[in-house]
Amino acid sequence: MPEIARSNIAYDVNATPIHAINSQLLGCLFGKDGWLRTMLVEASGWIINALYATTSTDTASSLRTSSTLHRDRLYDHRGGLSDEVKSIDEVVTLPDSVSGRALLSGRPIWLSNSDLGRRRDKFGQKYYRNFSLVDVDTDGYRMPRIEIVFPIVDRSFCSSSAVGAVNLEFFGGESPSNVDTYLADVPRESINELCGALLSVHAPYLKVASGMANAGFATIEDAKQRADYVRNLEATHAYALARFVQLNRSAIDAIQDELASATTNSEGRTQ
Repeated sequence: MPEIARSNIAYDVNATPIHAINSQLLGCLFGKDGWLRTMLVEASGWIINALYATTSTDTASSLRTSSTLHRDRLYDHRGGLSDEVKSIDEVVTLPDSVSGRALLSGRPIWLSNSDLGRRRDKFGQKYYRNFSLVDVDTDGYRMPRIEIVFPIVDRSFCSSSAVGAVNLEFFGGESPSNVDTYLADVPRESINELCGALLSVHAPYLKVASGMANAGFATIEDAKQRADYVRNLEATHAYALARFVQLNRSAIDAIQDELASATTNSEGRTQ
């Protein structure tokens, strides 16, 4: 597994394991050795959140914030928060967010600086919710300059259900044209396909973790069993992600080569 700060929330029997496994997911994708790390040109300019869905009668009714990679620093449980990410488990409404639209459609969404600019011109600043609503500091920026959302869909047992999303927002950089040039060269289809496959591996674990968040326990023995179960869930999830990377190494290497080429091309065209 890529190296990333380990959450201790999984060992707190009163806490949900959602944030622990979402931390593992962000590590696998964007940690120091994450296979999509090279997509983050200027890693300190990104805020990446692994969201989970709350459900009502098996239908996603809202999203909530979870583990957050804020300018290359991971926040994954309440004990490790700061002024940059003051809280997690905050509500992100489905109809009023890009993440919600990606989750409802089941398709990834890529918005460049130009895309966001057109929406800003059409809808005004109200198009984007106030980031203070989810207690995330954006250093005064009202809107990101890139937004990418990958929905997390559980397709097990011959059915599908939306269980969360990974939201990436870019607030760094100085040249809008450079941002758009780079994004135009990124191998989106390859990334969508492989990232979707990885998120399909992650989805059942997130669904189980979400179910455990609502489960209580009657005795101390029940609490101990829950703690053991959570540790096993986190361990098997970490293995599943690492195994996915191992089995898809050639496809990952190809994507990383294309990302390196996209970086070179965008730098050459803006000099």
